[in-house]
Amino acid sequence: MRRPPGYALAAIGAALLGCALPTTAAGTGSIARPEPKILSASWGTDDAVGCPNGEQGLDNIPVTFNWFIRRSSIQTTDFRIVRSDGSVATPTCALQFPPDESDEAQTVNLIGDFGDAGNGPTPVAIRVVGALQGKAPGAIRWRQIPPTPKARVEPLSGGPYIVDAWTLTP
Repeated sequence: MRRPPGYALAAIGAALLGCALPTTAAGTGSIARPEPKILSASWGTDDAVGCPNGEQGLDNIPVTFNWFIRRSSIQTTDFRIVRSDGSVATPTCALQFPPDESDEAQTVNLIGDFGDAGNGPTPVAIRVVGALQGKAPGAIRWRQIPPTPKARVEPLSGGPYIVDAWTLTP
C-alpha cells in the first residue's frame, strides 16, 4: 500500500479537525436580528393545494421571516397579497405546515386565491398588516411584528432556493 505524501495527510487532518471543532454563531458571524422582516415569499403552486376547512384548488405562498413566528398568533388577516393588477387578496388559511417543527417556525404557508398563472393577475408583493407575533433567535419574549414594507413575491417559475441557514450547536 502506498502512503500519501505529507501535504495530503496535512490537508486531510485539517479537514477532519475542521469538521470536529464545534462552531458557534459567533464563529460564523452574528445572527442578531433586532427587527423582524420577510426574507422570502415565493408563489409555490397555482390551484393545487387546499386548506384544512376543505376548500381546494387554491394557491400557496410560503413566507419566511428572519424571526420565529408564534403559531397561536397567525391569522389570515395578518397578511395582504398584492396582485399585478393592483388588487389585493387575503389568504383563505395561514398555517405553519408543512414546515411545522420547532426549529422551522420562521415560515408561514399562506393558502388562497392569489392569482392565475395562465391568464390573470399574479401575486407580486406581500405585507404583514395584522397582529402577528414573533421573536428573534435567542429572545425570550414574543413581540408584535409591526406592519412591514412590501416584500416581493417570487414568481411561480422561480423555483426553490436557500433563504436562511444557521449553524446549530448541541
